[in-house]
Amino acid sequence: VMCHLAHITADKDVSSGKGPKFEAVSGYLRLLSEMMSHHSGVICGEQINMWVALLRDPAIVRTNVLSPHLSRVLNSYMTHVVKIRWDDVWDQSHIYSSLIEASWDD
Repeated sequence: VMCHLAHITADKDVSSGKGPKFEAVSGYLRLLSEMMSHHSGVICGEQINMWVALLRDPAIVRTNVLSPHLSRVLNSYMTHVVKIRWDDVWDQSHIYSSLIEASWDD
């Protein structure tokens, strides 16, 4: 996807949100957004990087290519994001307390 950003933004059918090319790109992005619900951290991590890169491209953001998929992507991201109880870190009861505290000094 990242290698073809210029093709996505240059194609009038894709950027206008209609036509068979738009349907193909949208179908592929739908598949990628559904992969975000996968339990593998590796798959979700790579997907997050791709979606962030897509959202950083101002030409793509101005089109309607991403908008149908963003709610699914954000929902999956919030489901998979690691949540740390900071009280456990302060009390040294979290398994990675020393590692987290050491990273504050870096």
